[in-house]
Amino acid sequence: MKTHNIFFLVLWTVFSGMLMTGCASDDENETDMIGFYQEDAKSFKEQIDYDKSNKYSYVVVDYRSKEAYDASHIPGAVWLVEGTTLNVSDGTFAQSLLNYCADNKRGVNTDVFLYGPDDANLMGAVGRSVSSTGFYKVHTYVLEDGFKAWQQAGYSLEAVK
Repeated sequence: MKTHNIFFLVLWTVFSGMLMTGCASDDENETDMIGFYQEDAKSFKEQIDYDKSNKYSYVVVDYRSKEAYDASHIPGAVWLVEGTTLNVSDGTFAQSLLNYCADNKRGVNTDVFLYGPDDANLMGAVGRSVSSTGFYKVHTYVLEDGFKAWQQAGYSLEAVK
């Protein structure tokens, strides 16, 4: 009789734990999920403004040439490396981003906003590489149609002085 009671107690404990873990896990997946999003200029700007107003950790990265960045870029954007397919495949870009976040006391849970040339395939690859390389609970936003879309929307710009 005692053995049955212990067996049922262990079974109940394991079953209860599985139920509770499953519930917690579902909630966690909905709110803390790593995400990759391609956004139009309006949504991209709104998300940056939202992160800024809520004091979330974020970084806006210009993935164009250094010359293009110097001439004009989204306010607050940083330039890390020349935007090329090679930088994505060899991990140079993702490593540069990790280094930037570490050097600027931003964790790996920093939202990343990327824009670059009008090359949806390149920017999609860059965004996916960031979402899968060393970042935890991060959302990666890529500006559809690149910098051109931001300019056409008439949003503010800045240049390197």
